[in-house]
Amino acid sequence: MKKTYLCIVASALMAVMGVSCSKSAESAADGGAAASADSVKADAAAVEEETVSQKGLSEEDAVIIEFITDMYNNEKFSDYGFLNEHCTPKLKKKLRDKYDYDCEDGDCYAVWLFRTSHQDGTSDRHEIVKIVPEGDNWYTYDFYDMGIKGRNRVRAFVKDGVVMMDDILNILQEE
Repeated sequence: MKKTYLCIVASALMAVMGVSCSKSAESAADGGAAASADSVKADAAAVEEETVSQKGLSEEDAVIIEFITDMYNNEKFSDYGFLNEHCTPKLKKKLRDKYDYDCEDGDCYAVWLFRTSHQDGTSDRHEIVKIVPEGDNWYTYDFYDMGIKGRNRVRAFVKDGVVMMDDILNILQEE
C-alpha cells in the first residue's frame, strides 16, 4: 500500500514536471529517484565543477577552459573583433599568413584554424567535447565541427584579466 501511494504521488509529481514514469514503484521507493531534465543538467554541471576542482586545476586553467568552450561553441573565433581582443600579435600574424585568399578590407584571418578544414559535415553538431590542460599554457580541445570530430591545441594565458591566445595547432580531424 505504501509503495502504491508513493508511486501515485511520484507519478503525479513527474507528470507535472513533464517526466515519464517507468518502474515507478521502485523509483518511488527510492524517494522519487527520477528527476526532471533540468535537475539532471544541474547535477551534471555540479559534477563537472566538482571534477574540475578534484583534478587540481588552477583557477586560471578553469577560466581558460570556460573561455575555450564559449569561444568554440558560440563560434566567436569568426568575429575579428574578438580575435583582435584575445589573440597575441604572434597568433594574429599566423592567422593572417595562413589566409590564402584575396583580402579586400584590412586584415583577414584564417578563422578555420580553430575548427576542421571541412566545408560540409555530416550534421549540425558543433560543440566542445573535452578540454585538457597540457601544461606550459597549452590546452587540447576535442570538438565536433558539423558532426566531424576534430582536435586542436591552443596556447592561452590570462593577462590583466583577459584570456589571450598565443598559438593554435590542428592535431586531428576525421575524414
